[in-house]
Parts: sequence; structure tokens; C-alpha cells
Amino acid sequence: MNKCPSFLRPAVISVCLVSAFSSIRLLAQDTSQRQADSLLISAVEQYQKGNDVRAKHLLEQAGSLDPQNDAVQYYLGCLALSSRDVAAATDHFEQAYVKDTTNTWYGMRLAQLYNASGRVQAAEGIYESLLKRKPGDLNVLPVLADIYMQVGKYDKADSVLTRLERIGGHGEYIALSRIELNRQRGDFKEFFGGLNEFFSNTDVQPQVKRDIMERLLKSSDPRFNFFHLNDYDTLLTTCMQTHPGDTSFTHFAGDFYYSAGKSDRLQTLCRKYPDDAHMLSLSLYDYIKKQDFQSALPVCDALLYQVKSGNGLAGNGAVDNGELASVLTARGDCHYNLGASGKAFRDYGKALKMDPENPVVLNNYAYYLSVSGKNLGKALKMSQKAVIAAPENATYLDTYGWILYRQRKYAEAKAVFKKVMVFGGKENPEVLRHYAAVLDALDEKALADAYRRQAEMKENGKKK
Repeated sequence: MNKCPSFLRPAVISVCLVSAFSSIRLLAQDTSQRQADSLLISAVEQYQKGNDVRAKHLLEQAGSLDPQNDAVQYYLGCLALSSRDVAAATDHFEQAYVKDTTNTWYGMRLAQLYNASGRVQAAEGIYESLLKRKPGDLNVLPVLADIYMQVGKYDKADSVLTRLERIGGHGEYIALSRIELNRQRGDFKEFFGGLNEFFSNTDVQPQVKRDIMERLLKSSDPRFNFFHLNDYDTLLTTCMQTHPGDTSFTHFAGDFYYSAGKSDRLQTLCRKYPDDAHMLSLSLYDYIKKQDFQSALPVCDALLYQVKSGNGLAGNGAVDNGELASVLTARGDCHYNLGASGKAFRDYGKALKMDPENPVVLNNYAYYLSVSGKNLGKALKMSQKAVIAAPENATYLDTYGWILYRQRKYAEAKAVFKKVMVFGGKENPEVLRHYAAVLDALDEKALADAYRRQAEMKENGKKK
């Protein structure tokens, strides 16, 4: 065996010591990583069980042993997010993503937080980076298309949707996104055309179509809805034709026509469903709104029959006394306005037996008693109950104040009418005339004339 020359021995000893120390450091580092990984696994188990405090403690231990562990930062971010600490969650997800920019989940979570907090450009940048690594990622493409639409990059959004189509992305999402893209571009012909085509697809669930219609009507400007009434009519007709057995679309169409004031369309539709309580109810109140009480009476009787048969609006097969009371009250209103006050008061009496605390019944009965000048004491008690049930209802307060006026309690009536004005009564010409009459009785002529002029202006505005 050859011996090492004496002059080389110190160098060899030095190299051996360095090698030994390096091996010890690597071994220690490897041990720390293994311990950190073990703690991480335990932390994730606790996190999945909902033991957030224990999970956080274990993760912090793992992080101190292995500061470069990206998974530790990711799960700390998840815990921060579950406790709604968005700033801390963002910080942890940023650290995780910096340590491993190839991890799609890190990027997705961070981009979602950026987007939710209004940092749309930062989110856009991450999604674009993720897409470069995996051009056909079905998790990234839809979100990026949404962001492009959000920031007005419509051509880019269109390009992403085209890519989604080529790789077989979710067809319903793509169709709705293209429809929304046309809406944002202001191309309403294509928007409504695409929506109508989507609604004609029998594979699309009816609830999806109902949700879209509801969101569209609620989010759009009333003037926009009015201008596009024919387009809405086409959409609703398509839904009814595509799902002929689904009465919810018929009800939806009826509600829309009623709220839009399209009486002819509404009544034509209602006549097709003579046994449907919902449609009968819409028909009835449309006639009452137009003060066509003669046409309303037979509808009242038809609706009353359905409710008594257990086929009312509740739709549970049981007779609902509240519904009966409402229909009887409506019929009473019709009778009264047609000059049959005896029949009207009989209907109101029956309605009160069915539902003694119903504020609509109490108010209407009390008001017509006050107009006829009969049983003002009884009328006042009923009106008081209605006002207690709905103390900010201008109609009920008007009735109460008018009864006080008929009882010559002018100061009390004035106090009530001041409340009526606060709660919207100044928009109603009849209420304004009532208040003017009260002020006249108190010899406040100038103020009474002012309210009468307001009433005339309101009436003239309605006639235009």
C-alpha cells in the first residue's frame, strides 16, 4: 500500500473535513425536509377535518424547518382565506407561486384573489402565463375569456372562445359567453338572436333559461326593456313552445306582460289557461287596474272557484283562507265600483271572516264605508288595524286620515296626512285632493289650493 506523501497530508485532511461537513449539512437539510413534509401531511389532514388552528400550528412548524416549501405557503393561504384574511391569503399565495410558477393551482388561486379584489390586470397576467405553458387548459380558458370581456378586450375574448370550441369546451358556457359578448359590444340583434337560439335548445334545462331571463330583466334599464318588448316576447314564446308542459314559462310571460302594461298580450295569453289560478289572478288585476270592473267580475268568479277547489296560487291542493279573502275583496271592489254596494259589503264581510287580520280587506272595506258615510266608527277601527299592520303604507294611511276627516276630526286628519306625504302619497292625485279637503276644513286655503294644483298636474301628466 502506497503512503501519502507528507507534504500532501494537510491538504487531504482538509478536503476530507470539508467533505464530511458538507455531508453532515446535506443530511441535516434532508432530515429537515422530511420532517417538514411529515408535518405538512399532518397539517393537511387537520385542515380537511376542519381543525384550522391545529393545521396552522403544524404548517408554521413545517415552514420554520423548510422555508422554501411552496406547499406550506399554499395551505397557509387556504387557511387565511377560510378566516377571511384576504391580505394574508394573497401574501401566502404569492410566496407559493413565486417558489413554483409552474403550479397551475397556485396561479389559479392567486389570480382568483387578484380578480376578486379588483386587480384584474394582475390576474390577467397570471392566467396568460398559465395558458402559455398549457394552451388547452380548460380551467384557465373560460376564466381568461371572462376577464377579457370584463376589461373590454372583446377580440381576445372571442379568440379564446374559438379556441375553447376547437378543443371541445363546455358548449353551454361558450354559447352564453358569445351571447354576453354581443351584449357588451352593443350588438343587440345578435344578442337576442343568439339568446333565442339558446332558448330553443331542448337540452338546456328550463331553470337555466328562467334564471337568464330574470337576471336580464332585473339588470337592464326599464327603457331598454321597453324598447325590446318584441324581442322579449319572442324569447318567452320560444320558451313556451320549447317546454309546452312547463307552466312556469307561461307564468313568467304573464308576469312580464302585466308589469310591462301589455294588457292585450296578457289577456290573450290568459284566455288560453282558463283554469290556471296564476293567470286568472293576473287577468283579474289587469282589468281592475284598467277599471274595467265588468270584465273583472267573471274572472273573479272563476278564480274563486279554483281557490275553493284547492287549485289556488299556493298550489298545494288545500284551500287557503288568505287567498279566498283576497279574491272576495277584489270582487267586492268590482261590485262597489259598479254601484252594487250591498253585494260589495257582503263580500267584504265574508272576506273578514276568512282572514280577520288581512290589511287589504280591512283597508278597502273601511274606505268604501267612509265614502258611503256609513258606520264610520266601524270603518275607523278597521282602518286602524290596517295601519298598525303596515304603518308606512300611504294607501292605508290615506284611508285612516279620510275617515277622521269624515268624522270632522280635522286636526287629527291633518297629522295623518303629513305622514301620508312622507310615505309617497304626494304621487297620488286622489290623496292630494283628500289632503286639500282637510286643509280647507282647517281654513288653510292657500296650502289647500297648492295641493289641489299638484293633484291637477299629476292627473294631466297621466293623460299625456
